[in-house]
Amino acid sequence: MSTRPAPSVVGKGAPDLDLSPEELRSIVEQALLTVGPGARVLAVVPDKTRDDNTDTLFPFAAEILAARGAAQFDALVAQGTHMPMTEEEKRAKVGLAAGSPLPLLGHIFDHQWNRPEELVDLGELSARRVHELTGGLISEAVRVNLNRMLAPGVYDTVLIFGATVPHEVAGFAGGAKYFFPGVAGPDLTHATHWLGALASIERVIGRVETPTRHMIEAAADLVPARVISINSVVTRTEDERLRTHALFCGGRNNLSANAATQDHHAAHLAHVSYAGSRDEAGRVIPRYKITMASALDEATCRRVKLGFMDHREFRREDYDTDADTLVVERAGRDLYLVEPH
Repeated sequence: MSTRPAPSVVGKGAPDLDLSPEELRSIVEQALLTVGPGARVLAVVPDKTRDDNTDTLFPFAAEILAARGAAQFDALVAQGTHMPMTEEEKRAKVGLAAGSPLPLLGHIFDHQWNRPEELVDLGELSARRVHELTGGLISEAVRVNLNRMLAPGVYDTVLIFGATVPHEVAGFAGGAKYFFPGVAGPDLTHATHWLGALASIERVIGRVETPTRHMIEAAADLVPARVISINSVVTRTEDERLRTHALFCGGRNNLSANAATQDHHAAHLAHVSYAGSRDEAGRVIPRYKITMASALDEATCRRVKLGFMDHREFRREDYDTDADTLVVERAGRDLYLVEPH
């Protein structure tokens, strides 16, 4: 197998581009030139909650790796703490049409973040290092544990597929974030979610340089395999076609620069509600009241200091005409950057 370093950055992109399948394949091929015969390759892919073009790019990678004589090509779903996908959903995610095999593709593995036997400990970010990375927001050491597929000696090359989009915890999703929390254990997952709340959403979302991103990328340096990140920028057209504006591929140090459980629902809400505000005693206090109208029961909402509303009583039309209410369509995908006061 090849031991040459991963490429720095290859690709192209611009707001007005609409890259064709041929252009996309060419970029992926350039990115995989350093992967030689006998390589054992693991692809880390997004789960069904992410809107991206993995179903287009993944088959290209499989065909290219097979032609280059790679020995193994498996996939690991970066589902974080989300529920696993069905076999049909996983096959669709990687572009497997019904009954059609992909060359070289072996197993598509689920990630189980809460099962210690499924994880490997890669080391620790020391308290001093965490303090440096977070600007003093957190000063406790953090263990770095990941899915055991990323243990030393299992695979020699890891491909990360995914879209670069604004994110309320990391600033931008993509690259190393598919390791943490995508295929991580609880330690760094909990730490980064709390860090996002302390850093404040106004100073995080849509920013490239954030404390959370710094911590994630420092942890990614402990991954022993060579990493090639395949990052897209995509949108949906009015007819729901996925348009690719950019595709950039890079090595470990270029993972993102260019381009479901109750506790984690609460964690994302905390980034808006708490956002680093403290009282005179130094205790973190909420700035906003958040009310849930969902499948969460009232007792759970009260326990994590959220308001409760029976979702059967919620009427969207009651809010559409309210001048003091902002209704955000596709709120899970389209996020807003608000300048700090």
